[in-house]
Amino acid sequence: ETGLIILSDFPLLDGRQKSFEHKASGWLAIKNGETVASKGILTAILDHPVLGKVLVGTLHVVSNYDGKITFEDVREEQFKEALAFLSQREAESPGIPEILTGDFNLAPQGQSYSPLWERLLQMLSGFERFVPAVPVSTRSSTNPYSDEDEGQLDHIFFNSRFKAVDGEVRFNTPDTIFSDHYGWENQLVLVPSPS
Repeated sequence: ETGLIILSDFPLLDGRQKSFEHKASGWLAIKNGETVASKGILTAILDHPVLGKVLVGTLHVVSNYDGKITFEDVREEQFKEALAFLSQREAESPGIPEILTGDFNLAPQGQSYSPLWERLLQMLSGFERFVPAVPVSTRSSTNPYSDEDEGQLDHIFFNSRFKAVDGEVRFNTPDTIFSDHYGWENQLVLVPSPS
């Protein structure tokens, strides 16, 4: 229903999804297809042969339109819904390593920055993200499916069980572009569990 997918070389267990109750409405949402694209969160337990069980989630929240910040209140409520859903999963497996990815439609700087970014970081206390030395853009005017540079809208957050050692924009060459967003990749290392 939400158009989200988690791909893995390893078994994925107990997949669950939630479509957001808070949705964009009005003419701007209708003309941009927001009313037919169900936004939400998808989670699963990745069963890794070395790492063990890892809770993985991916989300897609409402977009900005017409080159400006729009639907900010809806986006914030969708983040709250996603994190409440993720918290339910966490409660079932305390201490599990966690990764939350997705199209946050919000950037830490640039055209798609808003104060909601700071509130999101507060909501995600206990999670970190890899901060590149030079700002990057996953929705870039160099992408043939996009006409604006909105900064890094796609993110990977992880709990304290992981440490990021690198990150880079991916799927940004002519033979790998399938979306109006480029991909974002992190290399993560599992931090040993406290005894």
